[in-house]
Amino acid sequence: YRGVNLGGWMSQCDYSDERLRGFITEADFARIRSWGFDHVRIPIDYNVIQREDGTMKQEGLARIDGALALCDKYGLHAVLDLHKTQGFSFDAGEHEAGFFESEAYQEKFYAIWECFAARYGARHESVMFELLNEVTEKDYLPAWKRISREAVRRIRALGRGSASRARRCAASAPLRRRYMCCWAATAGTARRRCRSSTRPMTIM
Repeated sequence: YRGVNLGGWMSQCDYSDERLRGFITEADFARIRSWGFDHVRIPIDYNVIQREDGTMKQEGLARIDGALALCDKYGLHAVLDLHKTQGFSFDAGEHEAGFFESEAYQEKFYAIWECFAARYGARHESVMFELLNEVTEKDYLPAWKRISREAVRRIRALGRGSASRARRCAASAPLRRRYMCCWAATAGTARRRCRSSTRPMTIM
């Protein structure tokens, strides 16, 4: 498996409409496929898809919908990577803090993944979830283990939930995949290594 990271499109940018509409275009998806890659990683900052009060921005979700439609068109799989959440960014220059201590921030994080589970759970054969980019500080690990487990629990519960709950974002479906996946970045190219498994989809 060989993939390309689409950084600077919906993350680590000025968030202008020009940037979000034009930094990556259909031509880029076609080119990536023509080079022999089979998937893309799409980093997404929370403020593209979520307001400060935790409600979701439909225009931001529509951008992800469009990206995934292009993946379908060109035969590419996708990794949806939450690159920044309220209260945490791997980049200290973003001045986000407090996520690991704040239940309010954590609930906003869960809300994003519940929305993604409802909206994209049916795409389990082609879409993978990466919960949060680069949680590397040792001091954060006890809290992160708890938070990530709760996020996975909610994602899978919503995947098994009713259509009425799923309508908060889109169609609902069980979130399953016969692969366990990991990432390794090499010279700007992300490679995904998978092994067959009967376990539920591994969510990073």
